[in-house]
Amino acid sequence: MKNKPIRFSILLIAIALSSCQNMPKKIVNKYDIYISENKLAPIKKIINFSFRGWNSLDNQHFALSASHNKSYLIKLYNYCNNLDFSTSIKLNQSMDNILSSNFDSISIPNQNFQDKCRIKNIYPLSQQQVKEINSL
Repeated sequence: MKNKPIRFSILLIAIALSSCQNMPKKIVNKYDIYISENKLAPIKKIINFSFRGWNSLDNQHFALSASHNKSYLIKLYNYCNNLDFSTSIKLNQSMDNILSSNFDSISIPNQNFQDKCRIKNIYPLSQQQVKEINSL
């Protein structure tokens, strides 16, 4: 009789663990959904890039404004701690006047610029898309 409660507990734990394996591994957020629904196509680099400003969206996405009234949605490979609370960023560019996905990164000042958050994708945005992204 003593073993029945233990067996039942083990069975419950096994069921709970197996149900966790069926859960999706990737959490999709509103910016990823926007990218997908609007079929935004990433570009590999911005040539003649001149940084004008930025707007934090969350810890993995930010909007970037460049010269000639160009705007871009930037997606990072991983979450970048405190990006959504930061008032400034440092762009770490591998080449002057070019911003490249996969090679370039950003750093957050309150991390003493030591941790680099690498750029995964660069999406060109129209002025209308900038307004939509900022309203999400």
